[in-house]
Amino acid sequence: MGLGIREVYSVSRSLLLCSLVAAVTVLHAQAPAPAPVDLERQTYVRRISAGATLSVPLFNLMKPGVSYFSRTTPPLYATVEGSAKYHWLGGGVMLQVAILDRLAVNLNAFYRKAEYSYTETDVAGVDNPNTPLDDRTVTTIDGSTRIRYLDTPVLARIYNKGRHRKGNRWFFEAGPTARTVNKTRTTRITTDPAGSVSFDYSQQPTFKRTALGVTAGFGGQFIDPVGLRVIPEVRYTRWLGLNFDVPGNYSRRDQIEFVLSLAF
Repeated sequence: MGLGIREVYSVSRSLLLCSLVAAVTVLHAQAPAPAPVDLERQTYVRRISAGATLSVPLFNLMKPGVSYFSRTTPPLYATVEGSAKYHWLGGGVMLQVAILDRLAVNLNAFYRKAEYSYTETDVAGVDNPNTPLDDRTVTTIDGSTRIRYLDTPVLARIYNKGRHRKGNRWFFEAGPTARTVNKTRTTRITTDPAGSVSFDYSQQPTFKRTALGVTAGFGGQFIDPVGLRVIPEVRYTRWLGLNFDVPGNYSRRDQIEFVLSLAF
């Protein structure tokens, strides 16, 4: 018996559906597999980074001058003339913690050196105008003090791009800084009116052990091919207190420095 129209239509539809399924299966098999999803984003500013830092101050940390003082009983007139030696390099370590995508907190610990000297001339007594020579006696004191500081700035650092964005970046920073006198060493050489010379290493200068300041700066972060972070910057610190304020010398209030960090 021949097939009816309905049977022919049903068979044709079944064959068409089978052909479509087979074609989709072949195309799916030939299509390349989708790339895996990158679940970890590339980081250009690490969550926690640490390294070494060098610091070069633009000016001497001590500022010399001239001081005068006198008394009437017993009569004494003294002049103190100061000078300071420039130590151009300080160094230490750095630690940075990224808080937000563009915000990080940077902590440094710098060891620095400073040195100042002075010459004190004490003129005692009263000159008799009726004698040809000066009747007053003169004592000279030459002193020098070596200082070791520990500076600890804690700065909030804002980058111009997020930590996951590729490329070099710039930042601004600001925060408080503490300076602590870690060690002092003083030498005093006294020459009395008779010309005798004596040495004293025990006397320590008057100083304030800790002084606070406010620091602001700007810099950049550059990444070399092996992943080392090179971070140059310029910082300005205004000291709110003085560690040293002695006759002839005192701590400089305004500090400008160049800082270079190498971090991993």
